[in-house]
Amino acid sequence: MKLLVASFILFLFSCAEKVVYKTVAVPVRCQIPRVEEPEYIKPSSGASYTEILKALIENYRMCRIYSEELKKATEVCE
Repeated sequence: MKLLVASFILFLFSCAEKVVYKTVAVPVRCQIPRVEEPEYIKPSSGASYTEILKALIENYRMCRIYSEELKKATEVCE
């Protein structure tokens, strides 16, 4: 009886299929529009702290605008 149950369990699990996952590269459906990169301000070496701070704030502003434009450009293809 034990032999019959053991053989039944072996047959049950030996016929099970194994799941195989494949990774498939999906091509991009559309061309992402080109976004022009900003020209950041480089403060001169003899600039005062206020001029350096103004340049950094302006660079930060340009960076935020560039980031928003990139997000909008990538949303076009979704």
